[in-house]
Amino acid sequence: MDNPDARDCGQLQITGDLAVFAPEGKVTLQQGVELIRAAIARAVKQESPYLLINILGLHGYGMPSLGERYFMSHAWASEANGKIVLAVVVPAEKIDPEKFGSKVIKTLGTMNDIFPTLPQALEWLRDQGCTGAGRK
Repeated sequence: MDNPDARDCGQLQITGDLAVFAPEGKVTLQQGVELIRAAIARAVKQESPYLLINILGLHGYGMPSLGERYFMSHAWASEANGKIVLAVVVPAEKIDPEKFGSKVIKTLGTMNDIFPTLPQALEWLRDQGCTGAGRK
């Protein structure tokens, strides 16, 4: 990545059936989208059925427009190809009230949801059957 302030965790942390990706640093929206797309690709390649993406550690990117939400969601859904369940943790102020991006991803065949907190995402993953998300 060209931005020295952004730190890609490099590899997924895997616990049982759950892969976790939690990048940190300053990124543009485009860089953040690509980090997540690459993490999805790695999780699919490693045959992890669940992926938790926590971007609370990323900063520097603006509020995505509706068009940007569509294109990022389409890129992630295309990479996931229905082979993985995605839970994404995003700062609350960046979540679209209608969850437009999540709806795009679902329409394209990948189960997913977006959350403002890690505990909410983990609870949802457990509800989806993920054993690596800990106990209720």
